[in-house]
Amino acid sequence: MVVMVLLGACTNDDRTVALSEAPTQHAATSFDIPADVAPQFDILVVVDSSPAMAPHAERVIPQLADLFAGLAQRGDPDWHLAVITSDLGGAGCSERGDDGLFRIPGLVGAPFLIEWRHLDKRHTANYEGTLDDAFARLASVGTAGCPNQQPLAAIRRALDAQPRNAGFRRDDANLLVVIVSAGDDGSADLVADHVAYLDGIAPAYQLFVAGIYDRPAARLDELIAAFPNRSRVAALGADNLAARLELRLGFGGQWGLPCLEGTLGPEPECSISDVLVEDDQPIHERVLPGCNATASVLPCWRMRKDPQNCPTWTGSDGLVVQVERRDYPPNGTHVRGNCVTK
Repeated sequence: MVVMVLLGACTNDDRTVALSEAPTQHAATSFDIPADVAPQFDILVVVDSSPAMAPHAERVIPQLADLFAGLAQRGDPDWHLAVITSDLGGAGCSERGDDGLFRIPGLVGAPFLIEWRHLDKRHTANYEGTLDDAFARLASVGTAGCPNQQPLAAIRRALDAQPRNAGFRRDDANLLVVIVSAGDDGSADLVADHVAYLDGIAPAYQLFVAGIYDRPAARLDELIAAFPNRSRVAALGADNLAARLELRLGFGGQWGLPCLEGTLGPEPECSISDVLVEDDQPIHERVLPGCNATASVLPCWRMRKDPQNCPTWTGSDGLVVQVERRDYPPNGTHVRGNCVTK
């Protein structure tokens, strides 16, 4: 906070300045913490549509639907969720198969499922009914596709070369790719080429890969092995995919609230801002107002007592700053504040 003090004075003929008393000096407490990160995930599910999936589809797809519905209830997700098949055609099959196009049954507007539960409890979605039913409609692809399924090539086709899928990938969103396959990948390119492609479209800390298939499957195993600590595998016949995949999707990075040192008084004098930081440099600042009784203007800030985490110590009120929001701020946002203390 920059405090500008304007001193009014009377001047006499010799231009001396008379001060009635010395100015009062105040101390200040300040903080700079990363804001809770946006829990954005772009999720691409690649489903085998070959005859080999016939014994598995009726068990696997409902489990996946339950998995995503359960994950959505455990946080405030902001998801783009798309489904493709791994059928790109080939010898003895249609020329291009499903061509990496996102499936759209039951969706309105965007060619991918939107699941956005806002911090203020609003819900943005482009489907009717429940999330698990909406996903099941998308992922029920049948089993009449080409026997030679190409999940790795289909991923690249969907994300890199299919203009009808535009809008799915967001710059700051994490990317989760889930491959459901009754056999190994039949794509022509080297697995290393597909690994390099995935590495090129998302930073390492934002890319996750999950496989639901039976081992051994040399090409899929090679892909999974290329992403240590960022991949999961469950057998196609597993009864509890949620437990075996252990997907958590990282709902926000809770950095905690700062305990304010010193005594602020009944009406705290604070300046608190959202500051967007890039390469350790501030590039944009938004000054936040204090919350009114109903927090009708968001984002805003308020003080509250937190005796468990900020016990009162000598000369301190044991207060924390809490920022109320409609939605998470952009990644890279810091909450910075200064408060005058007595």
